[in-house]
Amino acid sequence: MYRSRGLWRWVSGAAFALLMPDPSLGMPNAEARSDLALVLAVDASGSIDGDEFRMQLNGIANAFRQRAVLDAIQSGRAGAIDVALLLWGGDIKDSVSSGWHRISTDREAAEFAAHVAAHPRHAFGMTSVGNGVVAALALLREVAGRADRLCIDVSGDGRETVMFRGRRRAVVPADARSRAESAQVTVNALAIQDDDENLGQWYRSNIVTGDGFVMTIDHADAFGPAMQSKLLREIRPLVVARAAAAR
Repeated sequence: MYRSRGLWRWVSGAAFALLMPDPSLGMPNAEARSDLALVLAVDASGSIDGDEFRMQLNGIANAFRQRAVLDAIQSGRAGAIDVALLLWGGDIKDSVSSGWHRISTDREAAEFAAHVAAHPRHAFGMTSVGNGVVAALALLREVAGRADRLCIDVSGDGRETVMFRGRRRAVVPADARSRAESAQVTVNALAIQDDDENLGQWYRSNIVTGDGFVMTIDHADAFGPAMQSKLLREIRPLVVARAAAAR
């Protein structure tokens, strides 16, 4: 399904330019369709220590090495997804993208996993979940015309702590969610509730779209298995829906 360009007019040209990846970094073929465009929006703010940050990236990398995830990707109509890692913190300009990677084969999945596992940390600062979602939406703009479904996968361990920074106001999380819904983007979340047992509910109330879901874990070392389950939930509905339509 192609989306009207009007849905993306709210995306700041400046923000988009900041997120433009190096064209050499795994950008998918513009002519090829994909079943899903997925931004893995990882909290790299100051509330995440070095071990938690590495657990998140290793968990994502290991998930893409699992046979079940690869089977789900390859079972879609196009047999491919586009995926990008996004590290977010405070300001939108501090967000860092891996660039888009097309995954349709075991080799491509392994290459993306290796890229994620080795990715350095750049984003720091306070926790601005709203800015993280807006940065992910800007990144999705690059592939919106050739993906059947658009999704942002937010992970983090804290609530919004940035409302004003200098003279620039952070995007309120609920406003970021409204922008996602207007652009037909699903936002899901994985809440690391090691310090806040109600974080999952906060994500549900402020970030996750009406068609999205929240998963929770109590400690960062449970991130890997939870990410695998989350990816399967995000990819499999496409397969199930198409199988039903074909009957």
